[in-house]
Amino acid sequence: MAYEWEQWVDGEWRSVSSGALPEWMKKKKAAMWAGLGREVHRDDASGREQRYRLVKGETEADGEGSMSS
Repeated sequence: MAYEWEQWVDGEWRSVSSGALPEWMKKKKAAMWAGLGREVHRDDASGREQRYRLVKGETEADGEGSMSS
């Protein structure tokens, strides 16, 4: 399963990566719970809030076995 996600940087959404989910997303399942297009918030090492959103992949909100693009 390939995923794509974006990060909010300097007032706009920017593509961050694609492929497997990062380890922190797997642990929290944050992107899975939020669903496509919904934001996931996470503090970075210095305590600043980081905003992410999943733009492609399978989510729990989509139901088991479904694909969204």
